[in-house]
Amino acid sequence: VYYEILNDGDSETPNVEIKYKDKKDKSHIEKADLDHVYEHILDDGNKKPYIVKDGKKIHVYRPPYMIYGDDDVEGKAISKDEVTK
Repeated sequence: VYYEILNDGDSETPNVEIKYKDKKDKSHIEKADLDHVYEHILDDGNKKPYIVKDGKKIHVYRPPYMIYGDDDVEGKAISKDEVTK
């Protein structure tokens, strides 16, 4: 499964190419206008991505690219100097 925005300079709206396998393990490629693609980020980062087609609308459900911890951090700023190379 992949989901990619295509760089097509001739189009007013970017196009999207989505490749997926159906329940029978057959591969499909969908090409759509980005205006008809809706991306949903799954809460469970271990869940596999999937799509739902609703007429012209394609809903892409995918795990987040990276999950960061929301742990509290304690500390004290001791310097706010500008960093230079």
